[in-house]
Amino acid sequence: MILKQAVYCVLMFSIVSVFFQTVYAEEGTENEYGSFEMQYIGSETPKIGEPGELIVTVTSKSASAVFIKPSFRRGYFEAIHDPRNFVPVSSERISNLSERMDVFQLPSGWTKTFRWTIMPTEKAVGKQDRISIIVDFSKDGHSNQLWVPVIRPRVINETYGLETSAKADKETTPSNGADNTVLYGIGAIVALGAVLLFFRK
Repeated sequence: MILKQAVYCVLMFSIVSVFFQTVYAEEGTENEYGSFEMQYIGSETPKIGEPGELIVTVTSKSASAVFIKPSFRRGYFEAIHDPRNFVPVSSERISNLSERMDVFQLPSGWTKTFRWTIMPTEKAVGKQDRISIIVDFSKDGHSNQLWVPVIRPRVINETYGLETSAKADKETTPSNGADNTVLYGIGAIVALGAVLLFFRK
């Protein structure tokens, strides 16, 4: 009975340890397994659908695998991969076509830059939800996550691109005022011609 309890305690401790080791994410950009740098290019007050670019450069010190993912409230933003994320390099293997990138079989000193296009949806209007980046370095089954906040954009209730289309239509469509001016000019020329013909007679 005592032996069973001891085995049970050991198993539970192992499960809980693995759980916390996997879930816990430390705020920062570097640990013993690797490091990363990130940059966000975009507006702090974007419109609905206005794109911003998230750039993350990851460097492995000793990790054998790394997982990179933008983090935000589901439905408030959309993340689209840059096609360059999927270009294979030497022995690395990239999988998973969702927002997260999984890279395995990392060579020593491996480094790569990943890009995402981040666009707010209508749900994010008036909110100021945080966009973060999570990088999980893994080695021999041990996981060590890092995360940093990227930006807290305040999304305004306007749709990106609509004002550009309206401006283009305004520039290509002549106004009634312009048409009237042309007609007045033609009328004046005709009247002047009639007066000249009258006096010549």
